[in-house]
Amino acid sequence: MTSISTNGEEYWGNIKKEQMECLVGILEIGVACSAESPRDRLTMRQVYSKLTLIREKFLGAEDV
Repeated sequence: MTSISTNGEEYWGNIKKEQMECLVGILEIGVACSAESPRDRLTMRQVYSKLTLIREKFLGAEDV
């Protein structure tokens, strides 16, 4: 039975740098989409473009 770290260090320590950057990118999109003013929010076209880039980077990171 493996021990589970209560603060998540063991789990997050196994994530590659590129994968972490992808997660951060997704969170940034979420924050940008929830801006108070609709004018400041990303368009769906922008979201799609950013998510596509993140997907490509993530899939590339898995190959390493």
